[in-house]
Amino acid sequence: MHDPLPEHEDKRLEMLFRRDAEPVADDGFSDAVMRQVAQRAWRRRILLAAAGAAGALVAFQPAWHLASAFSRELVLLGARWPELAFVLQTPYALGAGLLFFAVPALAKWVEE
Repeated sequence: MHDPLPEHEDKRLEMLFRRDAEPVADDGFSDAVMRQVAQRAWRRRILLAAAGAAGALVAFQPAWHLASAFSRELVLLGARWPELAFVLQTPYALGAGLLFFAVPALAKWVEE
């Protein structure tokens, strides 16, 4: 039996609903609502952009201080690297590293 509807689902739906897709006469109500929604969307976007910019300005100074403190600590850590290298060669550090990776894997295995 020959099916007059196409195989592609979108085309099939378009063909089925084509006669019902004609706009309803509403004296411009739909257009007015769409304009109002578009205006509110633009207001929301502008307000969100302004709030984001204000938040970035407020957060800039603490973020700058945090980044500079982090960089100072990295410099100090780099200066102490020979001491840290010795600590990392101890069997305790090796055991702690193995536990760091083994415990989550073991927990996942037990959970299954």
